Amino acid sequence: MKLEVAVKTDPETYWVATIITTCEQLLLLRYDGYGEDRRADFWCDIRKADLYPIGWCKQNKKTLEAPEGIRDKVSDWDAFLQQTLMGACSPPVPLLEGLRNGRNPLDLIAPGSRLERQAFQDSLSTWIVTVVDNIGGRLKLRYEGLENSDNFEHWLYYLDPFLHHVGWADQQGYELQPPLAIRHLKNEAEWQKVLAKVKEEEEEPLPSYLFKDKQVIGTHSFSINMKLEAVDPWSPFGISPATVVKVKWRQLSW
Repeated sequence: MKLEVAVKTDPETYWVATIITTCEQLLLLRYDGYGEDRRADFWCDIRKADLYPIGWCKQNKKTLEAPEGIRDKVSDWDAFLQQTLMGACSPPVPLLEGLRNGRNPLDLIAPGSRLERQAFQDSLSTWIVTVVDNIGGRLKLRYEGLENSDNFEHWLYYLDPFLHHVGWADQQGYELQPPLAIRHLKNEAEWQKVLAKVKEEEEEPLPSYLFKDKQVIGTHSFSINMKLEAVDPWSPFGISPATVVKVKWRQLSW
């Protein structure tokens, strides 16, 4: 990740730095232009330092200029910036501001935030849920479209493998549709209207890195017609013999 960082010798000037490593609230940074030279690496406290996401200087009309120690290393700094920032990413502003105020990154998952949740009984179906409450990463969720009913509110830990950032279903090629448990509460046109309303109100989604500690499901070698023993999703205390009838990426249907 890259940041725009105030230059120590001239606090009114900023330059791009890459995060080398982290230690709690401390970041080890290296100004872009030093290459593999570690002699100028420096530590800063994210709660106190002037750190901003890429593009902040341009938006706020601040000077973005290489520090004096490396100005003679590159002949064309504009071309260098264009190359070094290609595909670069930064922590979002709310995260940086939150950390400066001593907030935990989990606080970004605030009431009203939206996520995507796979259905337990039909993991190929995904629907939008709204965060009602967040207690230490344990999220009280409500299905989008059921704002006037708390009958289907439920709790999930934010690292649950069935919970994802908004946009995950589209990335995976999954269809956004309400789970079977609530699908009968509205007709198809009404559900599509709910989905259209969500897209109209689309805000900046929660950053996917919040879920980076989620358990990764390894690539499997299951194939159609294989036999296995599976926990019955409709009766999770029972295990039954099953036949694989469909394989879609890492998901199985039986």
